[in-house]
Amino acid sequence: MDAASADAMRNQFLLAQKDVQQGVSSGRAASQSNLWKHWSTFCSTMAIDPLLSTIKDPTIFLQIYARQYRTGSLPHQWKAVRAPTVKDALRSIGQAFASVGAPDPRKDAIGKIDFRLTRQLRSYDRSDPPPGRVKPIPFSVVSRIAMVASTSESDSINAISDMVILAFFFLLRPGEYTANTSDTEPFRLEDVRVRSGGIYLDLENCSFAELDSADFVTLIFTTQKNGVKGEVIGHGRSAHYLCCPVGAVIRRIKHLRTHNAPLNTPLSMFFDSKKSKWRPVLPRDITTTLRQAVTFIGPQSLGFLPNDIEARSLRA
Repeated sequence: MDAASADAMRNQFLLAQKDVQQGVSSGRAASQSNLWKHWSTFCSTMAIDPLLSTIKDPTIFLQIYARQYRTGSLPHQWKAVRAPTVKDALRSIGQAFASVGAPDPRKDAIGKIDFRLTRQLRSYDRSDPPPGRVKPIPFSVVSRIAMVASTSESDSINAISDMVILAFFFLLRPGEYTANTSDTEPFRLEDVRVRSGGIYLDLENCSFAELDSADFVTLIFTTQKNGVKGEVIGHGRSAHYLCCPVGAVIRRIKHLRTHNAPLNTPLSMFFDSKKSKWRPVLPRDITTTLRQAVTFIGPQSLGFLPNDIEARSLRA
């Protein structure tokens, strides 16, 4: 192969690798990159090559790594983790090997996960406590949040309130309506359609008065996890003057347009006027706001405590 052909082949390979990375969300790609760094650090402490090129039985080191990861003993950790987290870390290592054409060290000669790892992970599954169940959010909590926002000039409070309303009506996962490191992408301005009297509005150019006349909004699944690409979910106006999915979407559009946000901006982004910078609504912002509302209303009347709920409760 001549030099020009070799360069062309190398470039195609690099582009193919980039395609592989784009097969998951940026948060997921970053997480996998970090897991490989942790694995490399572990291998350094064991004085072995991270690619295990000279190791006859790599399962032994994978078992030790899994055990340390499980107990929170690795340098980057500060607490123990559950079985699925350990399993995901081992899977990420195996995928890193496969991405460069090397055999997956988790697997035996017939291509199955080594029985030692399988049993080790099964033991972690059995000893894990049952998963925590969150309480569903009643409408009274959402309306309390909306009422507080209606009298506030805070960009943050208003953005959080709008995203709570959208998550409540559209049953969204935290990664679909907040800045999250999961494999789920949040809905963006370009994923929204707004209809007024049967006519869809041009969200880049329509007037705010036209937006105010809207009676129906839709969200289009594009890169959201578990969503069918191109699937559309919609809502009309609710009977409540504050807790309305149409009103929440319109407020988000107005805010983003006022600050010249591009169409690929997540609905959960807001411009903090006091700090003169863009900020995302985070899952912890949603959780804190929900718990404050529960505290105000009273856990006794609601039947659950503030700590019983979090951002994912809006989908429960």
